[in-house]
Amino acid sequence: MSNRHTKFPAPCEPAVLGAVLISEGRCFPAVHSVIGLSVEAFVEDKAKAVYEAMCGLHADGAPIDPITVLDALDDPHEDEMGPYISGLMNAVPTSFHAEQYAVDLMTAYREREAMDIAKAVINCPRESVSGYLVQLKALAAPALHKPPRQIGEISSALITHYEEIDAHPEHGGVPTGIATLDDILRGGLYRAELTIIAGRPGKGKSALALNMAHHAAEQQTPTLLFSLEMTAQTLAERLWAIHDGVSVQRIRRRFNAAWEMTKARAVSETSKRWTLWVDDAPTMTLAYIEAQSKRFAERRPNPLIIIDYMQLIKPGARGHNREREVAEISAALKGLSRELECPVVCLSQLNRETEQITSRYGKLRGLRESGSMEQDADNVLILTPECDRPECVNTWITAAKQRNGRTDEILTHFDKERQTFTAIDAKAQPMQPESEDERMF
Repeated sequence: MSNRHTKFPAPCEPAVLGAVLISEGRCFPAVHSVIGLSVEAFVEDKAKAVYEAMCGLHADGAPIDPITVLDALDDPHEDEMGPYISGLMNAVPTSFHAEQYAVDLMTAYREREAMDIAKAVINCPRESVSGYLVQLKALAAPALHKPPRQIGEISSALITHYEEIDAHPEHGGVPTGIATLDDILRGGLYRAELTIIAGRPGKGKSALALNMAHHAAEQQTPTLLFSLEMTAQTLAERLWAIHDGVSVQRIRRRFNAAWEMTKARAVSETSKRWTLWVDDAPTMTLAYIEAQSKRFAERRPNPLIIIDYMQLIKPGARGHNREREVAEISAALKGLSRELECPVVCLSQLNRETEQITSRYGKLRGLRESGSMEQDADNVLILTPECDRPECVNTWITAAKQRNGRTDEILTHFDKERQTFTAIDAKAQPMQPESEDERMF
């Protein structure tokens, strides 16, 4: 397509090439599976030349590193390419996100091409519009469908992924903020996994989700929190409590209010550095959540998505029974986690009948209004108070399902005033046998 307007390199352009170079070509198959032979996706001529050289080396089965790439370049300004390649390697700290950089590069490329087509449509005769529409559809098709990948390329990318985690543990799962829970979850919340946090009303589901959001945002993981039950202001007040024990109730009652306000102002300033965004739109449909999540992930790669909570999400179309609607929502959220390759956490109510089940693992069958949540979820965390007395302050967090790990549980102290969970140094009780009544439930 002709260059009808000034084009600037996308920020991820040097990152893609730099990631390939510092990994010594190990992540190139993943990058190539996204970009293919679309050299025009790069704007800068030097970047095009480097990528073409990499493609040639890959086709020949040759290693891809700074030396081989420089030797493969057929550039009249070869003296400039050495410093350029060195600059590429300094443009990115790790190759862990190479595939995402490639996705971002292709997104920027398609946006530029779509702008060109839109400008052409404005000035073209009506009979030519259909031809441009065909071009738009062809432009969108690669973004909607990933080509099949050979298992060897997948394995190679996976080895690179685990080597990066070994060298940089912070690039593994998103930590929950509770170390013993992270141990059960193999290091935290992982990409492309749907985690359900379930419990009866008032048992700490929102508090646990907020602790996860707070910890992730402090670690600079982009976090998007959909709140269908509480306002953004209420969530901010709870985050004040989590971060520094600020008591909004004391401020409202004017009990030691000056000290609480001092802490609140300090937390307010600190929160400006957190990578946490809250969406508390009064009505949220499934389509709205999907669209907002995709837009967020495009701007801030590798996010954490949290939804509070599933039963309040409105399906796209009515007419089905509620169980089927919830099943469609849970399936869509699982698909969203895979499409965006990010962890999605969604809260869910448990049925009232689960209060009669003594086995904490057995409560898994009480996911409200849909058993398909158990099937769709990769992980299910169930919150259960240690006892039924009002003064009870301990809560079990039970990993009742984990697709890629073990089921286990931890006992925590739930401070309702500060909205925090602290693991108690006590061995988890053994899995409790189910009674005949529970098996019938």
